[in-house]
Amino acid sequence: MTMGEYIKQLRIQHGYSQDELGKLCGVNRAAVNKWELGTVENIKRSTIKRLSEIFGVSPCELMCFDEPTEEELKIQKEVETLEKFQECFGRETLEAASLFMKLDEKDRSAVTGIIQSLLSSGKYERE
Repeated sequence: MTMGEYIKQLRIQHGYSQDELGKLCGVNRAAVNKWELGTVENIKRSTIKRLSEIFGVSPCELMCFDEPTEEELKIQKEVETLEKFQECFGRETLEAASLFMKLDEKDRSAVTGIIQSLLSSGKYERE
């Protein structure tokens, strides 16, 4: 959600028209409309402070700084997946998988063949 979308959401939740919110902030309705449309890049700090007071949210929340980006969400999901993998299979297995993923397709196939060969003998299989 963009800051403009959030301002609009908060304005509607609090029952203000654009004109009413503008008067509370000392700006005209057109300025509020521009915020909501996202056509204003830099809103004055004093205005952000006033909006946060009106809506009862922090300036950071108002500016959507607390909301992670798509890239941050992707990284967070990858980290969680790796943590679960390590929890299930152990650190050494995670390290081995990480090294395995660095190999090209031909070498991955060769490593897989070696592991299958070791396991088929029964000598190296874990109890």
